[in-house]
Amino acid sequence: MAGYQIVEPSAGSTDWTDFSTIVNNTMQGFMGLSLTNYDTTDVPLIAAGGQVEVAGSLYTFASTEAITGSLSTKQNYILLTTSSSSITASYTTDVPVWVPSKSGWYDSSTGSLRYMGGLSTDFGNKWVYDESRDIKNILADSGLLNSIGIKIGSDIRSTAGDQVITGVGFRPSIVIFITFDQSTATVNWSIGFDDGTIHMCMKIDTDNANINYDLIRSLFMDRGGGNSLKGIISAKSSDGFTINWVKLGTAPCRFIYLAIP
Repeated sequence: MAGYQIVEPSAGSTDWTDFSTIVNNTMQGFMGLSLTNYDTTDVPLIAAGGQVEVAGSLYTFASTEAITGSLSTKQNYILLTTSSSSITASYTTDVPVWVPSKSGWYDSSTGSLRYMGGLSTDFGNKWVYDESRDIKNILADSGLLNSIGIKIGSDIRSTAGDQVITGVGFRPSIVIFITFDQSTATVNWSIGFDDGTIHMCMKIDTDNANINYDLIRSLFMDRGGGNSLKGIISAKSSDGFTINWVKLGTAPCRFIYLAIP
């Protein structure tokens, strides 16, 4: 059963029409929806009685509403789709964009489908957007970061050039790197931070001989003797980021990353 649009009562008075227009304008971006089963790993439903404004119209769910579709291993969002006077909800992995003129998170292709919030694959973390571009009602058993979506990954590198990292599920605002030598016989590693513009790291190099820092690289593998591999985030996308590597001699590395939306 779908939710439905709340329509204005019929009236011939111009004053009433003007008044209702003012009231409708104050509802822009309103997000009064909630989810059931917040603090459990049970499948959530849209709670009964909530209201939401979507592209200029106000909708409500008189009874609990099932969310259709299946969850992905990527970040999962709850998408609201309107059709005439009805509204339904479904899961999606498409990343929303903030639309200032509508005071809400909408789809990037049409700008008419509003996002309610999201959840993790195991239903353990559920959250809802509010009208101020923030997240509300977080009752996650694993904390805030898991609720809004993070990505932990790893990879290896030994050559110069671009390395494209995908499968993150969102456009990261910052990435934290731990980089270390592929050889277990040497002690060379770095811890770095990168937002695509600022790239910094602390490092131990030349087989544990030096402790230093670098203010222009976030990944730094330095074996000494003219052998190093250094990287920065050179680009970001809706599903990951690109690392640009500069290589001198031989210094293959492994790295672990934590990407944050």
